[in-house]
Amino acid sequence: MIQDLLLIDPPLLGRRYTWTNGRESPAFARLDRFLLSTEWVLEHPRIWQTTLPRVRSDHAPLCLECGTHTPYPSPFRFNREWIKEEGFWEMIRANWHEHSLTGDGAYIVAKKLKLTKDKLVRWKKETLNQKLARKKDILEAIKTIDQYKETRDLSAEELIQEASHRGEYERIISEEEAYWRQRSRVNWLQQGDQNTKFFHTIASQRRNINRINQLQVDGQTVTDPSRITEAISTHFTALFGTEREMRYKTSWDRLFAHRQRVNLDHLEQPFQEEEIRLAVKELGADKAPGPDGFPMTFYQQRWNIIKDDIRRLFDDFYQGTTNLERLN
Repeated sequence: MIQDLLLIDPPLLGRRYTWTNGRESPAFARLDRFLLSTEWVLEHPRIWQTTLPRVRSDHAPLCLECGTHTPYPSPFRFNREWIKEEGFWEMIRANWHEHSLTGDGAYIVAKKLKLTKDKLVRWKKETLNQKLARKKDILEAIKTIDQYKETRDLSAEELIQEASHRGEYERIISEEEAYWRQRSRVNWLQQGDQNTKFFHTIASQRRNINRINQLQVDGQTVTDPSRITEAISTHFTALFGTEREMRYKTSWDRLFAHRQRVNLDHLEQPFQEEEIRLAVKELGADKAPGPDGFPMTFYQQRWNIIKDDIRRLFDDFYQGTTNLERLN
């Protein structure tokens, strides 16, 4: 029923259940909740539920709290829908070869990915603004044609224009729906329902659910966002920055004492371009991207654009490894 009415159940913080029968072997259930409309959530995007102490009733009182999102820089993520845009790969090719950089291969590839990311961020913003403006123009054109219908019959040219405008409008809102459906991860609504606003709301609620509102630090509850960020950073810096002694020692001589020696000289040969290409091709195209935000599909779709820089990266890596062995 909640899903059919497109209602939103804000995240419940602090406990999992709101009701208990109070018996010796008690039963627990989540019976109480606030249900919000899409319009209400859009007006108040930062919403969550908390429970108050349960004193006399079997039910824990609920408190609905509202606030604002703490702004933070959004990480770059390559969107596969971009490759369907006309002229997209031509833009990538021009931007990739536009800059003449010096340095080792790893630096050049990392720098070009950074420049490409900056270009895509600007392009995304410009494209979005253009689509919004175009969407507004189409709606105005459809409205004008509807007004003509009230006073006279439409000409053949106007009928063609109306069909064209409506078709383009359907394409634009379908793209919007697909984007927000992906972000909301809602699978129970059939495609084509055009619930873009609802998907947008679900995506905002996912952000609320994943948000850390409070943290126990040295026995104290911290709610200030800056202090929470500092506590998390300090904890993981200490965790990953601590060197641990190996618990297990391996004797390679004893391990391979009764094994036939294998000639591994071919592993020290320079990387071949076809070898690199096949390795990139066999990786999962839809796997989660790395820190640079580019998934493997970016490297696979237009390998001919970036292959020279990738090849140089491996050549410099091989040369650096060889020089290090000589020094040792």
